[in-house]
Amino acid sequence: MTTLSPPVSGRAPVLLSKTQWAQNEALSFIASIVQSNFALLDDEQKNSYPQLHRKAQADLEAVETEIKRIKDTFKSSQIAALKRELKTLTGVDINPEQARIYTRYRENIHEDLNEYLSRISGDKPAREPRFTFSPPRTTRALDESRFIERVHSVTLWDAACENFSYRTDSRLLKPYSYEQASHIDYAEGLNGQAAGPFIAIARRLDFGVQLNRLLEQAAGPAGSLMRLAVDAAKSSIEFELLEALRNNTVSKVQRRDHELLLGMLKGNSTPHLWPVSMGLARKHRFIHPPVDTGARPAVSERSL
Repeated sequence: MTTLSPPVSGRAPVLLSKTQWAQNEALSFIASIVQSNFALLDDEQKNSYPQLHRKAQADLEAVETEIKRIKDTFKSSQIAALKRELKTLTGVDINPEQARIYTRYRENIHEDLNEYLSRISGDKPAREPRFTFSPPRTTRALDESRFIERVHSVTLWDAACENFSYRTDSRLLKPYSYEQASHIDYAEGLNGQAAGPFIAIARRLDFGVQLNRLLEQAAGPAGSLMRLAVDAAKSSIEFELLEALRNNTVSKVQRRDHELLLGMLKGNSTPHLWPVSMGLARKHRFIHPPVDTGARPAVSERSL
């Protein structure tokens, strides 16, 4: 509603409707909360608070975007190399993300942890004597009821990334090997193929080495990921320092502490490294270490 008096900045009109009165009360309540939460910050810090928060979030998102770009670049280039090798092997176009390798294995459902650890290490399990009222049952050479046959399958792309750890045998599969226990379904009409040729291709491509080279380049001193990570760390620390000053009741960070740490972050002062303590009582001593004045300490009679 309108009034006869001119509007005053920061003051509600004299005559308000019911809705306007409720909105004004809600805004006044929110303004009081904001003022109390940011009372320790000056006007410049209050204005920079949302800007620093948005910058910290944007820098973190830039890091995530760069990581995704590196992953996509690696996958697109290496999966193309794998497709070429598979076409040379089979003579047809194979999609490594659709074709799968299947490995058969037998799970011992009655084997406890000690037996499992002893079996994979090659030692005989040490069994403790058990009291029983009846004569012990003699275990057969191979109790088929203890095993459940299972089949594990992954795509050829995932299998190539694992690279079989340069091994195709395992104590879990003795006396067989992964190669003997596996088969590959490349496409329709190429089912049940031997896994040996594909294992040789995965070893030759060696995606692990290719990925390591790409990461060393991106995360190196002049890499794009390193640059974005440093920017994200600085912006996040700068925002957290301002947040610690705003909430110094919990953080115990005073204005002098904030200015000192912020100057170190921006390179305006020489950074210092001191021991870290979780005790709040020792914070001042770690942030402001004692200065040696050259004076000899006084000696009391009790110390003598």
